[in-house]
Amino acid sequence: MRVFAIILLFVVSGCAHRELLSGEQAVAASQVQKWVPVGTPVADAIRIMEQHGFTCMGVDHSATSFVCDYRSSDGFGSMTAVCAKASFQVTDAKVSGVLVNAHLESP
Repeated sequence: MRVFAIILLFVVSGCAHRELLSGEQAVAASQVQKWVPVGTPVADAIRIMEQHGFTCMGVDHSATSFVCDYRSSDGFGSMTAVCAKASFQVTDAKVSGVLVNAHLESP
């Protein structure tokens, strides 16, 4: 029973890990495209982006696009924030394209 509890702890802690978005434009774009590849259903794309700390808006059943925003401290004592906007094109209720704009911002 103790072994099962230890294994469960590792599984839960691994699932709780969230890859932070890079402030470097090219890396951030690659991350988002990996998380939400073309062909991903819109509902899944929104769920995935929100799991990565984004806030998504402008989505309805007839949407041809939607946008997700991100702002988070990057671990330097809140002196720098990673800011990003991911714009998704939608065709037939699936992601058909992604454009990501990310940068670092100081207060």
